[in-house]
Amino acid sequence: MNLKEAEDSIKRGVYAGLIFGALVAGISLIAMSQGDKGSLSYWDDPWMFAEVALILVITFGVSRKSRAAAIALFLYYLVSRVALMVELNTVPGVGGILFTIIFLFVFGKAIFGSFVYHRLRKIEDPEYKAVKLWMKIAAVPAVLVAALSLFLFVLGILGPPTVVVHGGELSIADQELLLAEDIVESDERIVYFYSPGLFSLLEGGSVMTDKRMIAYGESEGERYHLSTYFGEIENAEWYVRGGDFSDSVISITDSEGDVINLTVSAEAGGDQLFMDELQTRISESKFLFKEDRL
Repeated sequence: MNLKEAEDSIKRGVYAGLIFGALVAGISLIAMSQGDKGSLSYWDDPWMFAEVALILVITFGVSRKSRAAAIALFLYYLVSRVALMVELNTVPGVGGILFTIIFLFVFGKAIFGSFVYHRLRKIEDPEYKAVKLWMKIAAVPAVLVAALSLFLFVLGILGPPTVVVHGGELSIADQELLLAEDIVESDERIVYFYSPGLFSLLEGGSVMTDKRMIAYGESEGERYHLSTYFGEIENAEWYVRGGDFSDSVISITDSEGDVINLTVSAEAGGDQLFMDELQTRISESKFLFKEDRL
């Protein structure tokens, strides 16, 4: 590879980075404008624009022929594809796999091109310096943001789900943990679950089973566990409506006047799904109670 070929490889990497950022931004705008809760729900999140900004910053570094930026763009694209598969719990089709391979190939060539470029420039001019001081300074926040993004990605895999999860989608390990900690019982079926915990779902959570509502967590170093059956619930209302960066809180009052607050994620409309199902089950329980009285 000569100098011209190295520069061309770097340029193609820059173009691919811009396309990558544009795709993320475009899909996110469509998902957010439609309030999509189906196939595009993963992108219905304003944090996606922070990802776009990060992609553009790294791509700018590639345009300046930074070897570190070229490597970062390759790794970030790879990590984002893995995160997408983990989040959607699916494997892309042939088209998606081919698309990913092409991008990884272009980003990989940009890495190789950036190393060749600086090596050849050094041969031409022994006084040549690959990295200017301002580029080193600018690289610090970019590297920190990339490291934080990778940490959050890993945390998203190892930590509790960040959205309201349907019981059928909750991992076997999480179900067994809830059962082992006596949060749910063996004869119950989990309908919806959410935990605001950062590292473990045992930090707290809200559970809807086919029989009752459960709120659990820790207070002053001690665990608490509150629950009430649907037939005992007199009222369920919004105590706090969450948003893009905060959870919602549903307040339920039982027949004895006791109140239980349930924290649920507003991401992808999960809080509304949770509330709708809760209201339906309360109504069904009251209807069955009236039938029994008759």
